[in-house]
Amino acid sequence: MAHAIEVKRTDLFSKCEKNYQVDWYISREKATRIQPFDAIFRGTKDKDPGLWFIRAGETKVTIWENAPGAIADGSCSSWFRSSNVVPAAGTLEPDGTNFVVVGTDGCDINAVKRRDEALPDIQIRYDVAYRKELGYSDEPASAGTEYFYYVQLASTPHDKNYSTKKGAGEKTNIPDQRFRKWGDIEMFPSTCQNIHLHYCGDGVVDTAFGEECDPKMDMACTPTCKKQ
Repeated sequence: MAHAIEVKRTDLFSKCEKNYQVDWYISREKATRIQPFDAIFRGTKDKDPGLWFIRAGETKVTIWENAPGAIADGSCSSWFRSSNVVPAAGTLEPDGTNFVVVGTDGCDINAVKRRDEALPDIQIRYDVAYRKELGYSDEPASAGTEYFYYVQLASTPHDKNYSTKKGAGEKTNIPDQRFRKWGDIEMFPSTCQNIHLHYCGDGVVDTAFGEECDPKMDMACTPTCKKQ
């Protein structure tokens, strides 16, 4: 993994081209470790058959907090390219599959009161750089170190040992990386994870997370958000 992605904090809430809401139930008493990630939703195999390589050096992660202290000091700073090839599994089947691209070892978060109740607790913005592979030159007669990638034109089992150029999703060996041809560096549409934190005592009965009551709303509610 290449720990070469620039990470910065910002005071401005971002308006991204793509936005996803994430809900986490956390501990009120101590920091809770979460592992956010960027997921790119690809199109259909006919519309976008290219093989895209993530560029860690040009990819950026920007973090916004609704209130200071939501993310513990020194946490959430080491991000890496978790998927070198998109899609990592080598196939676009089924269409629109969710692929993890950029990840972190984890972020320690705390339950703090939001300054703006209309906005999420934390926002993580991803600006992911990539290059499309345009193809490759004919392989030389003698093979050296083996590299491979998947041609993404259809769904095919990947448990065979392919050694020549193939189509329809099959693995293709390339003995020398220098034979690969690349397009220009491009950027995916800016993508945001808008993270909403839920915990016992936040004044909301989160039935989706097993709460039956909330101490801020019900004096008979136990500290575990269960009815007495």
